[in-house]
Amino acid sequence: MKTVAKKSSLIFLLMSLLTLPALAQNARVQFIHNSGDIDTRPIDLYVGDSLYVDQFTFRTATAFVDVPSGDAPIILTHPTNPDSIVAEVSVAFTGGGTYVCVINGILQVNLGRYENPDPANRDILISVFAVPNAREAASDPTKVEFFVNNGNTDGPLSGLDFFTVGSTTPFVDDLGYSQSSGYISVDPGMYTYDVRPGNDSATLVGSYEGDFTTDAGKSAVVLASGFVTPANNQGSQKLGLIAVFADGTVEAFRTIEILPIGKWKFTGASPYAFTDFIGADTLVSGGHGIAVDRRNRIWIGNFSTAARLRVINPDGTEDPISPIQQVKVGTDSFATNNCRGMVMDNDGNIVYARASRIFLLDPATGQATNQFIATGSVLGPMVDRDGFIWTGLVVGFNPISVIDPFTFTASQQVILQSPPGFGRGLGITADATTIITSDLGSNGGPLYLWTTTDFINYAKTDSIYTNDQGELIMRTNRQTMNWHPIDSTLWVSVDRASTPVDNSANGLYVFNFKTSEYSIVSMPEIVNSSGAVIGNGPRNVAFSVTGDTAYAVSFDGSRLMRFVKGAVSVDDKPISSVPGKYELFQNYPNPFNPNTTIAYSLSQFAIVKLKVYDNMGREVKTLVNKVMPPGRHEVMFETDGLASGVYHYRLYADKQVFTKSMMLLK
Repeated sequence: MKTVAKKSSLIFLLMSLLTLPALAQNARVQFIHNSGDIDTRPIDLYVGDSLYVDQFTFRTATAFVDVPSGDAPIILTHPTNPDSIVAEVSVAFTGGGTYVCVINGILQVNLGRYENPDPANRDILISVFAVPNAREAASDPTKVEFFVNNGNTDGPLSGLDFFTVGSTTPFVDDLGYSQSSGYISVDPGMYTYDVRPGNDSATLVGSYEGDFTTDAGKSAVVLASGFVTPANNQGSQKLGLIAVFADGTVEAFRTIEILPIGKWKFTGASPYAFTDFIGADTLVSGGHGIAVDRRNRIWIGNFSTAARLRVINPDGTEDPISPIQQVKVGTDSFATNNCRGMVMDNDGNIVYARASRIFLLDPATGQATNQFIATGSVLGPMVDRDGFIWTGLVVGFNPISVIDPFTFTASQQVILQSPPGFGRGLGITADATTIITSDLGSNGGPLYLWTTTDFINYAKTDSIYTNDQGELIMRTNRQTMNWHPIDSTLWVSVDRASTPVDNSANGLYVFNFKTSEYSIVSMPEIVNSSGAVIGNGPRNVAFSVTGDTAYAVSFDGSRLMRFVKGAVSVDDKPISSVPGKYELFQNYPNPFNPNTTIAYSLSQFAIVKLKVYDNMGREVKTLVNKVMPPGRHEVMFETDGLASGVYHYRLYADKQVFTKSMMLLK
């Protein structure tokens, strides 16, 4: 049995190694854990019988330490059992030499669980790859110097190519698994590198941004780390780049996400246009629900106690039954604030969600005829064609209750696997075969579609995320959903309620499932009594009996808004007047000196970054970094003392990327 040092000696050993002068018979070695195998987290690392790294885990590293020269077995073991060896590699260290030892690969017992595109020729068994002549500092104190190591096991057969922005020639070419490049010297700064398959410059594996701004005089290793397809590799980390410096510091490059192409086609502005605010601003206070009954009366559910439940006629006058201050069930009375959503059921009753309860209201009196009590605050409800009422919980969605319209009890409960963590509304198709979940993620994202064949088990099968141009459709909080009663389009209330002063992404997004097309109903500007512009995002929409008028309430703006089909908007510029896609144009003049104009167009509001890079991929200037409205935009690039040469400018717009080159001549 192998005898090993006790772990308790580790601190003393490392302090000795780090503080004593390097002896002639020692080598200087840095160890890096870059194995994506989830069962190597952690491992212990021995050199011979000496424990060098205790509880070594993925994407961590040591500083350079002294290791005895000669043939040294590097042994990896499970922390709980030092005699359970997972890898043993003999490395010949030369006295006075410097080495970086990178742990890459998959455990023997797990090889069948991880993807290997070329098992006959690519050995991905976990091992320690020693790179000699490593640098503990840059040879030029004004530069940052690094080499690249490819630790990606499921990547292209041809290896990986690394490009600077705009370049057609890789600065690292066809780097195979576990291989390392030579050292690369760059000036301090921000760098963006595009990673592509070897011999396939048209395909982008990923784009990554690293910050070397304060690293003059330092040396590093840049590693391709993780998996191209995590789902086929035990759900481990997605491929990225990390920089490991000589002192053991690990800095992750920022992944610049590129969105997939979706099926949804943007058709521009909806034919519904804002015409007016209805009634006094005191009718709405934290509007959270709205319904229109068969008499075309508008029911407004408020979160605040100031307004409670109101019933308004289309001319803005209040109905005699309004305001409804409380509802009574049996001997219990409930105030009508804290609304969570409303909908009219198939019999013309009003389904009113308040806190953790769903009330069934008689439209003639506004009083409750029944109630359902959930286990927590409920999502805005929906009704299927058989009259069943569907709702879930604001936090976690589960369980989703299906309320029988006759007994007003849950006929069943549906549990979704890994639903969003927080929502405001729930969607259900008329035939109840598809559940749609919203998501209050503030950075934009999808609506998820969950389908069933047995009406018991619902699985996530699709999403509404990107359009056919690869553009993010909804850039902020997806709040609530409502069906149009005539054309069966789904209206999604998109509202950046967490930042009510930013109204750029707010609107009603209208999805036609028959044509896979969508349009946007823009929101009017809302000004408070002090003259300040406030949040205008919608929180539910309802329709007139004929469907030609839509009514929406705003939570932050606390107003009731009317939108009429075919009307000429009195507030917003039609989105259909702007370009139909994102586009980056060639700068003019080109070549140029001392400045040039760069133009781009946006089909909708977008988070835009426009950056200029030199031929090494270093960022030299950020021209735009903010939310921009739809339309054509121009920006001046002033050279500010830059040297003559080729520069590249790149537009990032809602995770789409466009790059062009230009020539500065002096």
